[in-house]
Amino acid sequence: MPGRSREPSAAFLSSPGEVSRRALGRLLRGGTWPALAREVAWEAVRSSGVEPSCLDWLTSLVEARLAERVDGLAVERHDGLDDAAEILSRAYVEVLEWAIDLLDDRAQAARTATERPRLRPLRRLRPRRDAAIPEIVADDLLRVQDRSGRAPPEREAAA
Repeated sequence: MPGRSREPSAAFLSSPGEVSRRALGRLLRGGTWPALAREVAWEAVRSSGVEPSCLDWLTSLVEARLAERVDGLAVERHDGLDDAAEILSRAYVEVLEWAIDLLDDRAQAARTATERPRLRPLRRLRPRRDAAIPEIVADDLLRVQDRSGRAPPEREAAA
């Protein structure tokens, strides 16, 4: 219809679902959900120094864990896009830390196993390093620190 705007209404843009969708799109940085899970899994493998043979099963676990953290985001009320972005960035870092801990446990099992473990232990091929997080995640968490005084995780540029 002539004269009618094709832009979504302000009420639609401020709905929790729309805010969450936009925040998630920002975190994906033009990529896909499976690619985001692969990114987190790869960084966990890289920083823990374990053999990369675990990347496929770890990616599946990371994807499920991220989904658990993000599922409720679409129905929550947010103070805006920054609030939703902070929640997603915190989830990214927490899932990355969880994946690193999982890999560290599996690598540790290789050294301490006295009986045949249920899962094959992972070999550590390189020394452990600090994990790198994408700049967009670090920026979201630094913005939170500026508002609240809470310290975000260590900031490093993503490879």
